[in-house]
Amino acid sequence: MENLTLKELKEISNSFNNNSKTEKDFVVGENYFIRTVTFSFVGKVVAESSRFVSLKSCSWVANTGRFSESMEKGFIDIEDSEVEPYLQESIVDINIASIVDKSKYTHDLPTESK
Repeated sequence: MENLTLKELKEISNSFNNNSKTEKDFVVGENYFIRTVTFSFVGKVVAESSRFVSLKSCSWVANTGRFSESMEKGFIDIEDSEVEPYLQESIVDINIASIVDKSKYTHDLPTESK
């Protein structure tokens, strides 16, 4: 290690931390349901970088209710789902490294707590 150049050290570091993401995982303008390691969110994608996906009209999903039913009908129409919207003008950035799974959300986005 003592004889490595700075360039060689950077190449080794980059092999572990690939921040040169070019492929996009989200479609800007589409609604998504996103599960992270700690929380779930639903919102419209407005931007994506190598580290974050940005949502507007975003809600924290505290309880999906029966998951398959929520994905079929939407959170608004599921009695036992719980959602807490952010302020409508808020942009919510979610760290991509924390995402467990995602799916397109084809329903109206929640605008009120329930």
